Amino acid sequence: MRKELARTSKNEVSLQEIKIWKVLKTSTSWTTNDDIAAAIPDVSPRTVRLHTKRLAAMGLVEEMRLFPAHAYRWLAEAENKNREYVQKLESAAAVFAECR
Repeated sequence: MRKELARTSKNEVSLQEIKIWKVLKTSTSWTTNDDIAAAIPDVSPRTVRLHTKRLAAMGLVEEMRLFPAHAYRWLAEAENKNREYVQKLESAAAVFAECR
């Protein structure tokens, strides 16, 4: 039963993920997790790290592993690499906007 719940939750998009995605997509330079967390005060730094790591693994953002903080930027070709997930993010953003 737990595996089934875990599988379902991976297919869901949260409002926090949408906010992080919007910051990354609109940023014109490399952005750290701290920068993203500062731009979205209601999303914890831990949540930001989780989502940026996941978006990087999916090939939607480029990751530079730097010390003391990794940096991220939205890939222009992200829409082509994982169009299905980008469409899911866009659809979820529209639904969240309507629910406000």
